[in-house]
Amino acid sequence: MIDKYLEIETRGLVFLGDFNPSIFHPYWLASKDLIQEEEAKNAKIEIVMNELSRFQLGEWLSVEVSRNRCDFKTMKKPYFYPMRDLAINIFKVLNETPIRAVGINNVYDLSLKNAENYYNFGDRMAPLNNWNDILTSPRLLNIEIIESTEAENTPFKRVSISPSEPELKVNFGINFNINNHFNLQPNSNGYKASKLVEDKFDYCAANSKEIVSNILSKIFG
Repeated sequence: MIDKYLEIETRGLVFLGDFNPSIFHPYWLASKDLIQEEEAKNAKIEIVMNELSRFQLGEWLSVEVSRNRCDFKTMKKPYFYPMRDLAINIFKVLNETPIRAVGINNVYDLSLKNAENYYNFGDRMAPLNNWNDILTSPRLLNIEIIESTEAENTPFKRVSISPSEPELKVNFGINFNINNHFNLQPNSNGYKASKLVEDKFDYCAANSKEIVSNILSKIFG
């Protein structure tokens, strides 16, 4: 069902821990044979300092690192696994880095094709007639659903639904952002975080797609 509406798919990895942003530099990645030297040379560097590093590799990967968060994101489907592998290999090199949580994020921008579908989607998610007597022409803007679990190695899920960003130019676009948040055991490190990504990356993608398809099927049949 999702393939009927999907316009843009984005994947992201977020590591929460203690980082030294200044070492996250394209030339450092090249020095560790994690990327090609040509990629490092052509990287678009926005800032690299003690408190924040932000750069882009080619047209495929955005990297942002602060003292407590390391974020990788790509909107290019052919690079989903290269992004995963780069993140895994970085934290195999930085294997002693303290990391307390990992987020595996799957984001889908869907085109609902027309105004009727767009309205009906919001109305089915949160019945708008509940507001007709107190608001003029109510519309759903954002909705967020969470699933909390105490089971080991099972993520805390957060499903956020909102309009697609205007700059994406998705016609009647809605955005599903599924965040799979894994809390690691105390004193976990880069090696454990990289192993978790290795083990859970495909599961999170499949499960996130199933969530979106399930909702679309219930609304549009």
